[in-house]
Amino acid sequence: MSIKLNQSGFRSNYWQLFLTGLCFFLILSVLHHPTPARSATINQAKITEILDSSQVYINGNQTRVNAIARRGQRVSTRNARAELSFNTGGVGRLAHNSVLTIGQCAHLRRGTLLV
Repeated sequence: MSIKLNQSGFRSNYWQLFLTGLCFFLILSVLHHPTPARSATINQAKITEILDSSQVYINGNQTRVNAIARRGQRVSTRNARAELSFNTGGVGRLAHNSVLTIGQCAHLRRGTLLV
């Protein structure tokens, strides 16, 4: 195996291999680079757990686990706590006596939301 040296003294085969690998890495990093974070829009929330009592409501109607509150609807609790899974992948716990409106963001009118 002969190794050729170019005028600057670098081994040409290794130099070409290095440049090829570097270009490949740069292309992959550009393709897989996450896009800048955009504010995700909350369109719905799924009731994934109800604790302490059954007093969880969507727009004033008592609800149950797996019910979905859509944009503009209010999720409220009385003597209960509820876990919500949002379409954005976020999860939150709504405390006793809380009211949450589903919209472009989740708007807490009263109570506590643990995210």
